[in-house]
Amino acid sequence: MGYAGFGPCDAIWHQGQLWLYASQLTLKGAIYDTSIMLLTSDDEGETFSEPHSILTSEANNGFPVTMPTVRHYSGRWHMWFTAFESWQMDIKPHPDARYAIRYAQSEDGMTWTVQPGKAVALASESEAGMASPTVSPQGRPEELWFSVRGPYDSDLSSRHYRLGYARVSEGENWQRLDCLQSFANPPGHDEWDCEMQCYPNVVEIPNGRTCMFYCGNGYGAAGFGFAIRSEEIDDGREAVA
Repeated sequence: MGYAGFGPCDAIWHQGQLWLYASQLTLKGAIYDTSIMLLTSDDEGETFSEPHSILTSEANNGFPVTMPTVRHYSGRWHMWFTAFESWQMDIKPHPDARYAIRYAQSEDGMTWTVQPGKAVALASESEAGMASPTVSPQGRPEELWFSVRGPYDSDLSSRHYRLGYARVSEGENWQRLDCLQSFANPPGHDEWDCEMQCYPNVVEIPNGRTCMFYCGNGYGAAGFGFAIRSEEIDDGREAVA
């Protein structure tokens, strides 16, 4: 087994420290495993502690866990994360996976209990993966955004991520409402995000506006950009190469 990658996912201030939740990837032959890590900083993010593993595939029936978003409210810690549920080993050139979004709770932000079932499930066999959840930034989250794609098959366009959306329905479960997620000024042909919009991160910026940063074509190879909610500003989609 070889160490292959590490990526930051979400950060939260807690008692004067910056807590950074991240994903670590290791190779396991033709497939890979991922786990969720925690790093802390006492100097506002200039330096961080060594990564500490807080959630592994053991908590998800042996399948990878990755891409967390974390919030602290009502005296508890809450995490939504990408949870693999199967591998399809016959897909070429690399095995494909199916993955949805699960939910976990914690008393201290370090020791987590994964709740039964899925917080957001795949809608049908035409979907293969839901990744990189992000929730509304203030208070108890009422909205959740993510990227979703189809299976790896002869239709290459089905692999392209698009943005999905859900609203809280009961407890920590969510109702899919992708029809409400759209751009007032959708990308045109040959624009940086015309084929793919993925890996969203929603934050609140000055003047109370809600901003979504996301990656464009080629999982961000074409650049990343942002969008502002249409009711808060008339124009929104801009790119950073």
